Amino acid sequence: MRKPKKAFPNIILKAALALVLLFAFSQCSYEPEISDKAVKLNFSTDTIQFDTLFTGRQSITRRLKIYNPGNKAIMLDHIGLQQQSNQFNLILNGQKRANFSDQLLLGNDSLLLLIEAEVDQSDLNNPFVIRDLLEIRNKETSQTIVVEAWGQNAHFLNDSIITDDVSWTADKPYVISNSILIDSASSLTIHEGVKVYSGAESFIYIQGRLSIEGKADSTVLFTNDRLDEPFSSAVGQWGGIVFLESSTNNSIKFADIKNSIVGINLATYSADGKTDLFVENSKVGNTASSAVLCLNADFEAVNSLFYNTVGGTVAHVGGGTANYLHCTIANYFPTQRDAPAAYFSDFAVDNNENEIIAPLEAHLVNSIFYGRNDEEIIFAESAEGNISLSFSNNLFKGSQEFLSNNNSSLNQDPLFSNVFEDDFSLTEDSPAINKALTTFVTNDITGNQRDNTPDIGAYEYFIPEDN
Repeated sequence: MRKPKKAFPNIILKAALALVLLFAFSQCSYEPEISDKAVKLNFSTDTIQFDTLFTGRQSITRRLKIYNPGNKAIMLDHIGLQQQSNQFNLILNGQKRANFSDQLLLGNDSLLLLIEAEVDQSDLNNPFVIRDLLEIRNKETSQTIVVEAWGQNAHFLNDSIITDDVSWTADKPYVISNSILIDSASSLTIHEGVKVYSGAESFIYIQGRLSIEGKADSTVLFTNDRLDEPFSSAVGQWGGIVFLESSTNNSIKFADIKNSIVGINLATYSADGKTDLFVENSKVGNTASSAVLCLNADFEAVNSLFYNTVGGTVAHVGGGTANYLHCTIANYFPTQRDAPAAYFSDFAVDNNENEIIAPLEAHLVNSIFYGRNDEEIIFAESAEGNISLSFSNNLFKGSQEFLSNNNSSLNQDPLFSNVFEDDFSLTEDSPAINKALTTFVTNDITGNQRDNTPDIGAYEYFIPEDN
């Protein structure tokens, strides 16, 4: 009988041959075929633009993709700014340089270039623009991309304590880092048209007195110092305005306070019936917590809007007084929340973890309390009879039937213009129109005159001019 052939030696031979071939190929590096002609490149955009940057503040990074539409590789001879602006930085493959040369770009492939902007200090009071051209060359072909940044000089305050009576005017914006404090014996007056920009977790603390004196056509703005998207419209980008225990007799008129953690934190713990803060013709909202948080304090608001917050919009706890006249309190923030748009309680806990139970008086007239939740106004009593409520001519969202008394309405949609664009003016079919009690408030939040049958809320409805 013939013995079977052994295949094992042949397998070893073939494996050895494969290793030899693999070694041979490994000694050869891949060299792409480079085009001997220039190629017209494609770009992800024709302009790299940075929104308003304050001098000395670095922006976020913009991205530019450079595409090679050809089948063959090309060599980019030069990537750089024509004017060599030191306000812009280029980043390629993790390296930051003023320019790059001899960059290989394979056929049908792309290159990612990152651009940063930083505006130098300047004596200019008004906004200014810095422009340059980003040039990309391969052989005799040169293509350019516009790079521009809008900058502005400002008054900078970093971890500052104000110990005098100070006035801010609108010559330049004010940029706050690491918070400021108005000392107990001092006052800060902010005049019409002033813009205040605060860094992350920066607060404005008031021990003394704050007076904001905006006008209908020249409001005072408080917001964050990142003006590029998505930061310019994001909640919680700065701390907010905090009134401390010794502060009283404060006023805010024609102001726009937004994008903070808490808009107004009235932690005065001095419910003595004397107004700690008066707010008029102002907007406070788009916050990570509340627009207004009052702790055992006396608060009054007229013709004002408190809107769209992650938590409850206005909260008065630990007693005090809460007066709302011709105000709109509306919360349509697109996340789930437990707290109502308006919360009133005689109970609170102070900074030392001490419980406070004190009487609370709430006076609600010609105002709207509405939002996405079923219950948008809640009264919570720890001691019976501790909350005293008077109200008239309001629109409420909730299930407490007594709130439909005194010419007030329950669960009638106010029909705002556009709650997701923060437009809480009334549309023509709103049940708030002509339903307000006539008071001394003759103008609305915008400064326009109310008619003889005024509307509920901060906004008076006007028939559009084109009608």
